[in-house]
Amino acid sequence: MQFDETRTYSEVVHFVHIYVPEPHPMTDPSPYTGSLSERAYSTRRQPTNYESRVDLARETDALLKGERLMLIDEKRPKSRANPVWCSYGPMPNTAYVIATDGTLRIVQMWENVEEIKEAIDQLLK
Repeated sequence: MQFDETRTYSEVVHFVHIYVPEPHPMTDPSPYTGSLSERAYSTRRQPTNYESRVDLARETDALLKGERLMLIDEKRPKSRANPVWCSYGPMPNTAYVIATDGTLRIVQMWENVEEIKEAIDQLLK
């Protein structure tokens, strides 16, 4: 998450960031369209192996605020490539609040911090 409220909730909530394919890689096809989708912020190429993805995940982890666990989606050719990304929806900035019983309490196509805070507060009541 991009807010420092993770400290507020860190005793009762786990925050997890999952590193998935680059949505707008530099000079490589987008995983969404199969064509080039470079933007001004496209500064990284699409990793071609898991080790490269780990390196980029570490760079990203250093930029994020708050306390969270960084997980890296699996990257293997043909078999089990990106299972989290494929299972939960191939989007670059989705957010979920998942209750302890496994139910999805909130699903966002694009992370909205205020809505996430409200959902967490509701769960903690």
